[in-house]
Amino acid sequence: MAKRWHRNLYHLGVGILFPLGYYFASSKLWPAVFTGFLLLLVLIFEIERFTHPGFNNWVFRNIRGLVKEEERKKPIGTTFFLVSVLITILVFPKFIGVAALTFLALGDVSAAIVGEKWGRIKIFNKTLEGFLGFFIVALLSGWFLSHYFSQLTPLLIFSGALTSAIVEILPIPLDDNFTIPLITSLVMWGIY
Repeated sequence: MAKRWHRNLYHLGVGILFPLGYYFASSKLWPAVFTGFLLLLVLIFEIERFTHPGFNNWVFRNIRGLVKEEERKKPIGTTFFLVSVLITILVFPKFIGVAALTFLALGDVSAAIVGEKWGRIKIFNKTLEGFLGFFIVALLSGWFLSHYFSQLTPLLIFSGALTSAIVEILPIPLDDNFTIPLITSLVMWGIY
């Protein structure tokens, strides 16, 4: 359980920095450059991890609270997250990008906490309770963001929150750090 709390705290702390930074930025340029730079660093880390098994073993021995065992032979979630953040910033309007990234940052952690603590009804390899936790937190965060982005209508917020919760629970073979912001942004953009 302590390992999961480290991971949840990391996801929350790192995850919320990107929509916050993007919100306060006056253009897409600096958030995109910053995210691209971090992505480059993480890609160098990943190359080192895969070309030097001893380093990979060190990573999983010493920071195992932040990485999952199934990531030992594939890219870590942070890599997928940064690719998704960069695409979201470059492609979608700011209000949609900030909302989708916030839904991921707050909703994913909520789903994990609620699902672990109260989850009883299994759906795929997740729980209905975790799904509802994600959806409710995403809905509330969308409502909060609507005070800063007038374009975030109740329909757009509901659609984005529901889409992100559905994408999180579905057994899509791609990492949800990648799929949630992109699919949510596409749906919201289509509705807008």
